[in-house]
Amino acid sequence: MKRNQLVTLFIALPLLSLGCTSSDSKNNHADAGGTGADAGVSLIEIPCSDSAVDAYAAQTKLGGAKGSILKCAKDVDISQDVLNADATAAGYVGKSFVSGARAYRISYVTERATNPATPGFGSAVVYIPDAPAAAKTPIAVVAHGTGGQGTTCSPSQDAAGMEKGGEMYMVRPLVGMGIPVIVPDYAGFAGYGATGNPPSGYAFSADVGRSMLDAARALQKIVPSRISDQVVLVGHSQGGHTTLSALAMAETYAPELNIVAAVAYAPLWFSALSWGALLGLPDLFPMKNNSFAIAVAIWYHYSHAEILDGPGAGAALFAPDKRAALKDFVDNKCKVDDGFKSLGNTIADLVDPALIGAVGTSAAAGSPCDTTDPAAQAICEKWNARYKADRPHLKGKAATTPLLVLYGDSDTTIPAGRAMCGFDRLHADNANVSICVQTGADHTPLVYMTSSYVSEWIAARTLGGPEPAKCERDETTLKDPSTGKEFICATPPPNDKD
Repeated sequence: MKRNQLVTLFIALPLLSLGCTSSDSKNNHADAGGTGADAGVSLIEIPCSDSAVDAYAAQTKLGGAKGSILKCAKDVDISQDVLNADATAAGYVGKSFVSGARAYRISYVTERATNPATPGFGSAVVYIPDAPAAAKTPIAVVAHGTGGQGTTCSPSQDAAGMEKGGEMYMVRPLVGMGIPVIVPDYAGFAGYGATGNPPSGYAFSADVGRSMLDAARALQKIVPSRISDQVVLVGHSQGGHTTLSALAMAETYAPELNIVAAVAYAPLWFSALSWGALLGLPDLFPMKNNSFAIAVAIWYHYSHAEILDGPGAGAALFAPDKRAALKDFVDNKCKVDDGFKSLGNTIADLVDPALIGAVGTSAAAGSPCDTTDPAAQAICEKWNARYKADRPHLKGKAATTPLLVLYGDSDTTIPAGRAMCGFDRLHADNANVSICVQTGADHTPLVYMTSSYVSEWIAARTLGGPEPAKCERDETTLKDPSTGKEFICATPPPNDKD
């Protein structure tokens, strides 16, 4: 396919709109304010006398089993009344919470998706309900959305409550109904920049999926006598991608985990070829109104190169005169700001022309690499393989696990045409998926508008609760206002469903 044909296909088909990410829509609400019902009584079954600083420091003794606890620090107690009041003030609509919680910060052993894989460590905040839903409860692992990749962007360090947008709304209804919850920072955030600790792989399925599954193993070690073997995976946006990635790899990476349900709010599940396609058609995505999508493409390529190609390989992808500024953006900025947008007019001003020339057209067309330059051919084949690997198929147990996907019909971050690509892929995998569309919901408000429904859906699959009322809308009700017809997957790049 020629470039002018690709341009025609891309017109009016936004990749990602500049919208609210987790860090862009931060809400500051009270997080502590009281103790649980059994204040002073330990709710966990491991030693916990480290400092919070210890939990986020670089860890070197990684010889234990995956999920082994390296550090544990006691954090705040959150009363039932505070959970309810805070959620109501934040816009939560749903059943009142029946439990308060104790919060802890931990670091745990995981594995990084280097080649070959190497031991790593992750940090997390853990919430243990003081009024558990049952004598033995399921556990939930909650994966965070986009909030930057650098040293100050560790999501769980934000006031012990995951106050960045959607996370608090996913966590609190679950712990408030009496389910223990762990919220991992993907490996690479804690001890950022330490030797042998590459940054977290943005939308790097094999890297973030490991962090999520090992977080489940860690929580099982914290309260072993009080939980069942049931595990629920939950995530929003980038965390929805992490959730689906973890689900896809669980049967091989963590076969002992009994994953009984998964929930993905507005998941980033369209083809990762999109990040290469941006390089091939830069003029269609000017910086001034596509800086979020461009930032994601930078985080994606930089983090993959650092993990798979070695230290310094990420910065080497940028144009020489932009390397220092863009490395500073990755290392130190947690959201897209005006300073980032001032670096160029399009992504072509930021990225090494060799990468653009090697992957841009092939990624946009979804076509095999075809160049007479051996160096460019090798670069193209390497990145095309990475793009493909970052939307793994749901097979085996993953395809049969109950999966709930939620999407807002007013989402300004992942437009409906791009969301449809993800829905189509899930259906092509014959996943056991229910898709629920929320009227009037944007990307982050979707979470607090539907989290009560999600809690009931989870309870029905884990605690014998009643099924929630059937969702009123599915993806077939999403209509393109310009045509009045049902949205279809926005291409290019093609949806690579096989």
